[in-house]
Amino acid sequence: MSLRIAITADPYLPVPPRLYGGIERVVAMLVSGLVRRGHEVTLIAHPDSRTPAPLIGYGVPPHRGWYSRLRELVQVGTAL
Repeated sequence: MSLRIAITADPYLPVPPRLYGGIERVVAMLVSGLVRRGHEVTLIAHPDSRTPAPLIGYGVPPHRGWYSRLRELVQVGTAL
C-alpha cells in the first residue's frame, strides 16, 4: 500500500544541510527512506534542498518578523 505524504521543514536551511543542521539531516533520511519504500512523498522546504521527492521550495530571507513568518505560513498552506 502506497501513501501520499507531505513533509515540511523550516525554510532556514536546505535539506540535507550543507554543514550544520540536525533536523534537516533527519528529514533528508526520512524522505529518502519513504521514497525507497514506494511512497509518494512531497517535501516542502528551503528552495535549495536536494531530494529524491518532488520539492516545493518556500521562504524568502530574511526570516525575521511577523510578516515574513506569516508569508511562509501562507506558502506552506497553499502547497498543502
